[in-house]
Amino acid sequence: MILIEQERQWLRSLWLHPNSDKINDLNEILTVPLSKETNGEDLLRRPEMSYKLLTSLNYFSPAIDDPQVTSQVEIQVKYEGYITRQQEEIERQLRNEYTALPTNLDYKQITGLSNEVIAKLNDYKPSSIGQASRISGITPAAISILLVWLKKQGLLRGSA
Repeated sequence: MILIEQERQWLRSLWLHPNSDKINDLNEILTVPLSKETNGEDLLRRPEMSYKLLTSLNYFSPAIDDPQVTSQVEIQVKYEGYITRQQEEIERQLRNEYTALPTNLDYKQITGLSNEVIAKLNDYKPSSIGQASRISGITPAAISILLVWLKKQGLLRGSA
């Protein structure tokens, strides 16, 4: 883990300028040539760039030769945005896990829910958003509609 972070810091610390004499080799590889100052991590995010290709350029060598570390560096850099969004979604789900649903709730009065969702919610009578989200056929959109309805009713509260 330490080696991965050290390698990422190293890539972040190496900057290339578009006017640099070292840029020609790199621009031959890139589909869109560099037009502004860029660091190694930003270059690695590009779809046509791999860690091996990047570190084969003189400016970005020597590099770590541990395949597990280099693989993890490339994965973390390339998919960082996706991973962050997924972590935020997980946190959002956990915040609403224990949000209570009224026991006498008539789901037919909540506009936007499909007939299938209304039927399933009435059959199962979940006591929380978390329980409702685990019912087969209950979509994330339906959960969002329930959360908006709870908020409008002043009932949106969670316990953690």
